[in-house]
Formats: sequence, structure tokens, C-alpha cells
Amino acid sequence: MIYLNGLPLIVIECKNMTQPIRQAFDDNISDYLSALPSLRPFNLAIIITNGTQNKIGSLTSNYEHYFTWKKTQE
Repeated sequence: MIYLNGLPLIVIECKNMTQPIRQAFDDNISDYLSALPSLRPFNLAIIITNGTQNKIGSLTSNYEHYFTWKKTQE
């Protein structure tokens, strides 16, 4: 989590490179809404990654509404 002045603004869920990022959403992100109700008013974004794929969305978004976070060519 990334905090700003004590408020949990951004949650980052990292999985092993061998696991699909969908698993990060299914196993963890979907549980945060019920398990951590204090996240609701302050959360701006959730990032899920496995090191090779990255997606960004909000706490109440379905997986289909997460956007792919693309890298620029180097």
C-alpha cells in the first residue's frame, strides 16, 4: 500500500511471474472490499502485477474494467 498523510491511496498486489495476474484479482483484490472496509473512502487505484503484466483499476471495478498498464519502447 502507498499511504499519503496516513491515508491508503494506492494498493499494489504483486504475484509470482508464473501466476496470471487474474489470480491476483481473484485471490486478493476481490476480498479487500469486504475484509478492509477502511480502504473504500480513500482508495484511488489498485495495481496488480506479476512482473511482466500490469493492470490498474479501482477497488470496485470488475477485472474486465482494469486497464493494461503499458510500457513505452526503450
